[in-house]
Formats: sequence, structure tokens, C-alpha cells
Amino acid sequence: MSGAQPEFYSVTDAATVAGVSRMTIYRAAEQGELQTFRIGRKVLIRRTDFHTWIESKASERAA
Repeated sequence: MSGAQPEFYSVTDAATVAGVSRMTIYRAAEQGELQTFRIGRKVLIRRTDFHTWIESKASERAA
């Protein structure tokens, strides 16, 4: 990914940014923790939703 922030992440991109597996991203979506949507066969995550999810996980660890 270049310097510009993308508006949407693919599951692979989100996993890379978070340093987790793609399965972790899919599980979070399945459990309703992370909002995703589909365009054709592509699963996308809005950048703001992704960062909100990351922050919620950071808050859980701090508590």
C-alpha cells in the first residue's frame, strides 16, 4: 500500500495492517465485531470501521 490511506481494505490488506491472519478478520466479521460488505466476490471493510475495531481490541487489552 502506498502513502495514501485507502477508503476500503480487503480482508488481506486488513489482516496485514493489523498483523493478524485473514481468518481472524473473517471471524471478527462473522461474530459481528467488524462490519464488512461484499461487492461481487470481494469482501471489503471500510477504513473507519476497521480502525474502530482495532481501537476496541486495544481497549479490551488495556482493561
